[in-house]
Amino acid sequence: MSSTNPRSRHLEPDPAPATAAGSFGFRMPESPFDSAEPESEFHLADYLRVVTARWRLIALVTIAALSLSLLQYAVTPKEYRAATMIQIERKVS
Repeated sequence: MSSTNPRSRHLEPDPAPATAAGSFGFRMPESPFDSAEPESEFHLADYLRVVTARWRLIALVTIAALSLSLLQYAVTPKEYRAATMIQIERKVS
């Protein structure tokens, strides 16, 4: 694949013209295992880069979820119920 990003797997333009078989000018890789590029790993630094790039979205979703849960807690009526039955047997002597 001639892509600048080794992690992306896009269709490559077919150098041959499109045929009636329906290739539409793109050729599919024969098998996912036939790629010439080695499988790249996703390291912790990659995760941190995503988190630092999207920190505002993560903070907004966290604050929204916390606000909704606190609102639900405040609105829900506090209702407690309990039932007890005491049975006392007299000793017959």
